[in-house]
Parts: sequence; C-alpha cells; structure tokens
Amino acid sequence: MYGSSTFKWVWGKWNHISLGTTYLALPSVATTPLPIGTPVEYKAGDTEEAVLASGKPVGIVTEKVDAYGTTSDARFKSVMIGERNLPIKTGTQVAVRVPQNDALMEFEGLGAAAPGNLVATTGTGAISASTARGTELSAQNGSMRVAQSGDVVFAKMEVANLTPNTVGNVRIRVSAVPAHVKA
Repeated sequence: MYGSSTFKWVWGKWNHISLGTTYLALPSVATTPLPIGTPVEYKAGDTEEAVLASGKPVGIVTEKVDAYGTTSDARFKSVMIGERNLPIKTGTQVAVRVPQNDALMEFEGLGAAAPGNLVATTGTGAISASTARGTELSAQNGSMRVAQSGDVVFAKMEVANLTPNTVGNVRIRVSAVPAHVKA
C-alpha cells in the first residue's frame, strides 16, 4: 500500500503523468500542505498544469504540496536525516497517478469540499458512512463527493464505513471506473 493517514492506494494499476503545481489552491492554514491523495484535473486550456479537481478529475497527487517545499532550514535538516514525504513547493512538477479500472483507493476526511480535505461530508454531494455501495463519485475543490449531473465520474463507492484514523472522520474505499459524464 502507498499513501498517508488520509489516503491509501490499496490495489491496482495506474499510469503516471507529471503536472505543474503553480495553480493548485492550498489549505487556508499556511503551514498545512495539500495532502497526498488530493484529486486534481487539468487547468482549463493547459494540459501541463494541475488545479484541484472540481468535476473533471484526472488523477491523484502523489506528494504533499505547500508554499515552501524543502527550502526552509528545518525542512532541509529533515531531508539530511532521511525523512521522507516532505512537501514539494508550488510551482514545481508533481507526479499524478491516473488510476486504471478497478484500482482500489481509500480516502479520509471531514467537512466541506475544500483544499486539504479529501472527503466532503457536508454540502452538495456529501458522503457519509451510509453512502450506498456503487454510488458514483467525482470531486469538488480536491475533495471526493457524490457525483452531480455534468461531473466526470472516476470512481464508485465500495465501502463507506471503514474505521477512520482520526475519530470523527469518514473513511471510504472506492474503486476506479472508466471516466464518464454523469447524466
């Protein structure tokens, strides 16, 4: 398995693409990086830059992203002692995993569809622990949500009530499906 406490790549194959991070919206708390597992899409008119997925997801970010990367003294020291999974700086390239059909992934989150939250549990398309198996899913502001009319569906719900790593969060397991527009 690959991932973090809020995202796991459980099983399956993927293709890699590399996208720029200049236009990725970051969480409102400056010291909080955009987490591994954030769904992204192409920036309108630019297939080399990523933006937070809002209805047309193409893949999943494989590295944390923030405004600083490893440029601070503290982060440089962390690199020198061998710490892994340090954020990359916005404006650089990030590897994006594009899941192939039936790949299994787990996402965890709580709250509105917003940068830094991987599962929208409030607002339009809210996911709960009782969301039905087979429900079509898309993304909004980089958060997984129940697909709405006109959204590109890229996953379906497999299990909506996994035990979360953080008490109170919702943890889900989804499987990738062929991308299609929800009617």
